[in-house]
Amino acid sequence: MSMNRRKFLASSGIAAAATLVPSISRIASAATSLEPFQWQTNELVFSFDVMAGKLRQKRLIPTGGTTSVDNSSGVEVALQCSGENSPDQGMKSAMGQPGSRLLFAGKHEQSTATGQRLVCMHTDPVLRLNVESVY
Repeated sequence: MSMNRRKFLASSGIAAAATLVPSISRIASAATSLEPFQWQTNELVFSFDVMAGKLRQKRLIPTGGTTSVDNSSGVEVALQCSGENSPDQGMKSAMGQPGSRLLFAGKHEQSTATGQRLVCMHTDPVLRLNVESVY
């Protein structure tokens, strides 16, 4: 008797995810309490929003430019991990796992020899990966 590979992967993934639900919901609730924020350099204004625990980047606007009424935003970080990518071929070229699980964990500024930089921190609660994006 042969086993349907897709059904097996889906059922084992659901079972594994069910054991992590309490920790995922705790991290997500902490991340969703973060408010939208802006970070400004000498030349650009970076606008961010947090939706469902995920950091989303809005449009970059020149400093002193008019603010856009457009509220569109995209996921700030996408990540692919060998063995964790989506079985959907179209998803592989966009964003696979664990990228779609990344939750915004916070931000901080660092001083450098040439000025300031913004570090946004993300975490994947399933694989316990930590990702930093630097501006």
